[in-house]
Amino acid sequence: MSAEGGFTLVEALVALFILTIVSLSMAQMIGMGLLVDANSEDLTSATTLSANKLEELRNGDYASLTAGGDLAGNATGYFDTPDLDGNGIADFTRRWMVTDQPGGKSIQVRVIANQDKLGPERDATMATVVAER
Repeated sequence: MSAEGGFTLVEALVALFILTIVSLSMAQMIGMGLLVDANSEDLTSATTLSANKLEELRNGDYASLTAGGDLAGNATGYFDTPDLDGNGIADFTRRWMVTDQPGGKSIQVRVIANQDKLGPERDATMATVVAER
């Protein structure tokens, strides 16, 4: 501070510089928080869709569980594309695979978020075994 009780131009510029750095850091943290929130929402939806399909297949007719499908690609009859918000655009790709096991069948379901967001692919995979009935 100067002898007259005010701030010098240099002091004001230093304070402004520090305030700018703090503000930019906060803005970056807010942006990352929004991204994490969006990714969490996708993972929650993918997990729910995966569990729902697994239950549907497990509780359905055992004879209709035909071996086939692919978790890495869209195999006819073993995938669908749920549209959760009803806008006509698929939000997720849901794939399942059924394999024959001794005394039953193994079911795996993978759900992948289709939204273009930064970060790793958001997907959920679940599996179960259904005994022969």
